[in-house]
Amino acid sequence: MGSFKLNVLVEIVSKASLIITNQGDRSIARSRSSSDYTTFTDLKVENFIKDKLIKLSPKSLIIAEESFDPESVQDWKDSAFVLDPVDGTINFHHNYNASAISLAFIEDGFPLYSVILDPFRNELFAAERGCGASMNGRKIMV
Repeated sequence: MGSFKLNVLVEIVSKASLIITNQGDRSIARSRSSSDYTTFTDLKVENFIKDKLIKLSPKSLIIAEESFDPESVQDWKDSAFVLDPVDGTINFHHNYNASAISLAFIEDGFPLYSVILDPFRNELFAAERGCGASMNGRKIMV
Protein backbone atom coordinates (compact mmCIF):
# COMPACT_ATOMS: atom_id res chain seq x y z
CA MET A 1 0.00 0.00 0.00
CA GLY A 2 1.04 3.62 -0.52
CA SER A 3 3.35 5.27 1.98
CA PHE A 4 0.61 7.82 2.69
CA LYS A 5 -3.10 7.68 3.50
CA LEU A 6 -6.19 8.77 1.60
CA ASN A 7 -6.72 11.73 3.95
CA VAL A 8 -3.48 13.30 2.67
CA LEU A 9 -4.87 13.39 -0.88
CA VAL A 10 -8.16 14.73 0.44
CA GLU A 11 -6.29 17.56 2.17
CA ILE A 12 -4.30 18.42 -0.97
CA VAL A 13 -7.40 18.49 -3.17
CA SER A 14 -9.35 20.50 -0.58
CA LYS A 15 -6.64 23.16 -0.45
CA ALA A 16 -6.43 23.25 -4.25
CA SER A 17 -10.18 23.81 -4.49
CA LEU A 18 -9.69 27.21 -2.85
CA ILE A 19 -7.84 28.30 -5.97
CA ILE A 20 -11.02 27.61 -7.93
CA THR A 21 -13.47 29.20 -5.53
CA ASN A 22 -11.41 32.18 -4.33
CA GLN A 23 -9.21 33.10 -7.25
CA GLY A 24 -10.61 31.23 -10.22
CA ASP A 25 -9.42 32.86 -13.43
CA ARG A 26 -11.89 31.61 -16.04
CA SER A 27 -10.02 33.12 -18.98
CA ILE A 28 -8.43 30.85 -21.57
CA ALA A 29 -4.70 30.24 -21.25
CA ARG A 30 -4.47 28.10 -24.39
CA SER A 31 -6.81 26.51 -26.89
CA ARG A 32 -6.47 23.22 -28.74
CA SER A 33 -9.80 23.73 -30.56
CA SER A 34 -13.01 25.71 -30.17
CA SER A 35 -14.25 23.21 -27.58
CA ASP A 36 -10.98 22.06 -25.99
CA TYR A 37 -9.11 24.63 -23.98
CA THR A 38 -7.30 25.29 -20.74
CA THR A 39 -7.99 28.11 -18.31
CA PHE A 40 -5.38 29.80 -16.17
CA THR A 41 -7.07 28.12 -13.20
CA ASP A 42 -6.50 24.66 -14.72
CA LEU A 43 -2.78 25.45 -14.83
CA LYS A 44 -2.65 26.95 -11.35
CA VAL A 45 -4.54 24.06 -9.71
CA GLU A 46 -2.47 21.48 -11.58
CA ASN A 47 0.82 23.10 -10.58
CA PHE A 48 -0.28 23.40 -6.93
CA ILE A 49 -1.28 19.72 -6.74
CA LYS A 50 1.75 18.46 -8.67
CA ASP A 51 4.10 20.29 -6.30
CA LYS A 52 2.45 18.55 -3.33
CA LEU A 53 2.43 15.13 -5.02
CA ILE A 54 6.11 15.31 -5.96
CA LYS A 55 6.96 15.91 -2.28
CA LEU A 56 4.55 13.21 -1.15
CA SER A 57 5.74 10.45 -3.49
CA PRO A 58 8.77 11.57 -5.54
CA LYS A 59 9.12 8.32 -7.48
CA SER A 60 5.49 8.22 -8.65
CA LEU A 61 4.60 9.20 -12.18
CA ILE A 62 2.16 12.13 -12.44
CA ILE A 63 -0.29 11.91 -15.34
CA ALA A 64 -1.80 15.40 -15.32
CA GLU A 65 -4.15 16.58 -18.04
CA GLU A 66 -2.51 19.89 -18.82
CA SER A 67 1.17 18.95 -18.64
CA PHE A 68 1.43 15.22 -19.22
CA ASP A 69 4.26 14.09 -21.47
CA PRO A 70 3.49 10.66 -22.99
CA GLU A 71 7.22 9.94 -23.14
CA SER A 72 7.29 9.90 -19.31
CA VAL A 73 5.31 6.64 -19.28
CA GLN A 74 8.50 4.88 -20.34
CA ASP A 75 9.89 5.72 -16.90
CA TRP A 76 6.82 4.43 -15.05
CA LYS A 77 7.74 2.04 -12.29
CA ASP A 78 5.08 1.02 -9.77
CA SER A 79 2.83 3.95 -8.95
CA ALA A 80 1.18 6.93 -10.60
CA PHE A 81 -1.13 9.81 -9.85
CA VAL A 82 -3.82 10.67 -12.41
CA LEU A 83 -5.01 14.27 -12.20
CA ASP A 84 -7.61 16.41 -13.91
CA PRO A 85 -7.25 19.80 -12.18
CA VAL A 86 -10.56 21.22 -13.43
CA ASP A 87 -12.72 18.38 -14.68
CA GLY A 88 -15.31 20.32 -16.63
CA THR A 89 -13.21 23.21 -17.91
CA ILE A 90 -15.83 24.27 -20.46
CA ASN A 91 -18.43 24.56 -17.67
CA PHE A 92 -15.96 26.48 -15.51
CA HIS A 93 -15.01 28.86 -18.32
CA HIS A 94 -18.68 29.62 -19.03
CA ASN A 95 -19.40 30.20 -15.31
CA TYR A 96 -21.70 27.16 -14.97
CA ASN A 97 -20.07 26.06 -11.71
CA ALA A 98 -20.32 22.38 -12.55
CA SER A 99 -16.69 21.27 -12.31
CA ALA A 100 -14.52 19.20 -10.02
CA ILE A 101 -10.94 18.27 -9.19
CA SER A 102 -10.29 14.59 -9.91
CA LEU A 103 -7.28 12.78 -8.48
CA ALA A 104 -6.45 9.08 -8.31
CA PHE A 105 -3.44 7.11 -7.10
CA ILE A 106 -2.57 3.85 -8.86
CA GLU A 107 -0.20 1.29 -7.39
CA ASP A 108 0.93 -1.92 -9.07
CA GLY A 109 -1.60 -1.34 -11.86
CA PHE A 110 -4.63 -0.97 -9.56
CA PRO A 111 -6.39 2.15 -8.28
CA LEU A 112 -5.69 2.53 -4.58
CA TYR A 113 -7.19 5.95 -3.81
CA SER A 114 -9.55 8.31 -5.57
CA VAL A 115 -10.70 11.81 -4.63
CA ILE A 116 -13.22 13.94 -6.51
CA LEU A 117 -14.15 17.34 -5.11
CA ASP A 118 -16.87 19.59 -6.49
CA PRO A 119 -16.06 22.89 -4.79
CA PHE A 120 -19.29 24.53 -5.97
CA ARG A 121 -21.56 21.95 -4.32
CA ASN A 122 -19.15 21.23 -1.48
CA GLU A 123 -19.25 17.52 -2.35
CA LEU A 124 -16.15 15.47 -1.68
CA PHE A 125 -16.10 11.88 -2.89
CA ALA A 126 -13.29 9.64 -1.64
CA ALA A 127 -12.57 5.96 -2.12
CA GLU A 128 -9.92 3.48 -1.03
CA ARG A 129 -9.47 0.05 -2.58
CA GLY A 130 -11.11 -2.52 -0.36
CA CYS A 131 -12.67 0.08 1.96
CA GLY A 132 -15.54 1.50 -0.08
CA ALA A 133 -16.40 5.09 -0.88
CA SER A 134 -17.77 8.11 0.92
CA MET A 135 -19.30 11.48 0.19
CA ASN A 136 -18.40 14.20 2.68
CA GLY A 137 -17.25 11.50 5.11
CA ARG A 138 -20.46 9.42 4.95
CA LYS A 139 -20.34 5.94 3.45
CA ILE A 140 -22.04 5.62 0.04
CA MET A 141 -23.01 2.58 -2.01
CA VAL A 142 -24.11 1.95 -5.56
